[in-house]
Amino acid sequence: MLDDSFKSWYGAWLGYILQNYDDKYIDGKYNNCYKGYEFFPKVVKTDIFYACLADFLEGDGSYQESNVKLSKDKKSIVAFKESIKSIFVVSVATQGVQILQDVRKLTEESPFPGTFAFS
Repeated sequence: MLDDSFKSWYGAWLGYILQNYDDKYIDGKYNNCYKGYEFFPKVVKTDIFYACLADFLEGDGSYQESNVKLSKDKKSIVAFKESIKSIFVVSVATQGVQILQDVRKLTEESPFPGTFAFS
């Protein structure tokens, strides 16, 4: 696997939640992510999901703000972006075609309407 081959706001956010899991307050402000992760089935608790995400994007995760957009009321995600780096292609005629077909399949079968790929 390539170093840094997959970039996701979600992975960064989970790291933030786990790092601050037991901290009720961060810099004097209530931590909306406090104990907000369920280790089985490995999900962010639904009742704090959006408040926690908004805190992350407004604080330590502000660098991810361009990768995930919340609605005006901060109660839903209206868009998000993730990126991948593909491996070096030795033969464009064979591997290049397969990579493009794989990307097309991922976007067409995505459960999220309006999914598209760009480079």
